Amino acid sequence: MKKLLLPLLATALFLAGCGTAVSAATNTAANQTTNVSTSQPISKSPLVGKMAPKFSLQTLNEKSTVSLQQLLAKKKILLINAWASWCYPCQQETPDLIAMSKKYAGQVQFVGVNMTSDDSVSAATTFVQKYGISYPVLLDLKGTFAHNYQIIGYPTTFVLDPNGTLVNIHLGLLTKDQIEQLITQAKNGIAVH
Repeated sequence: MKKLLLPLLATALFLAGCGTAVSAATNTAANQTTNVSTSQPISKSPLVGKMAPKFSLQTLNEKSTVSLQQLLAKKKILLINAWASWCYPCQQETPDLIAMSKKYAGQVQFVGVNMTSDDSVSAATTFVQKYGISYPVLLDLKGTFAHNYQIIGYPTTFVLDPNGTLVNIHLGLLTKDQIEQLITQAKNGIAVH
């Protein structure tokens, strides 16, 4: 009996987040969300330990673009949070991301990337205003960020060292303690493989 319950419990925990870019887009028409998020680091990602893929994304007001190179020029740890406005775990973690961005102001650079190809500019704008997000928010209008960063669900958080090496990827909801742990690992130069 215990052998049967453990896999069922693990599956239930696994299904606790938001759908993937592919499944959410597919299921939008059917008004369904497929849950595939976890609340643990992605330990086997081939991206961890490598230079982060380059990007250049429009700002929320769509009047300018920001590149990874520009963000790395500040020589700080970079925390990139990929989210969608309809994603409930994204909504839950946003206040903690805002609080931690204020706590680590000047030390860690926080950036939000709205998965706009799976959302909308107006919904992203409403979300940013509702939560009072003060860190930069960029738009993944064509899904290139999601593709290059191999995003399989929302929210997904990427932590880069000041040189642009991906030191950690976290799929799912983050708490303040988990954000603190990711930042500490990055400061100590620990890449989670």
